[in-house]
Amino acid sequence: IGFGGMLSMVVAGGLADAAEANPTIQTFVFAALFPVNLLIILLSGGILYTGTSASVAAAVFERKSHWINIPRTFSVAWMGNMLGALIFALLIEYCDMNEGLTAQLAVKVAEKKI
Repeated sequence: IGFGGMLSMVVAGGLADAAEANPTIQTFVFAALFPVNLLIILLSGGILYTGTSASVAAAVFERKSHWINIPRTFSVAWMGNMLGALIFALLIEYCDMNEGLTAQLAVKVAEKKI
């Protein structure tokens, strides 16, 4: 998910000059590129946390798995997601990918969310 999000930030962030003439172009490009996240997950064979949550709960409901597997699976999936997010953030920082126009857009997005 981080790769698609970063792709959206870099491309849309590079449109800062075009956004002065057309303020919605940055938002449109960001929104158009963001679904690439799902495509990256599907093509790489990855599994989202929500899918894991639903499949384990369904298996317990259908009596194909014991209830103790729910917290175990949730915690392993959560820790894996956290580790992956931390590694990705460190790589983005190490490669200096969050600078300039990309950083400005990231701040702008964060301010809108607060």
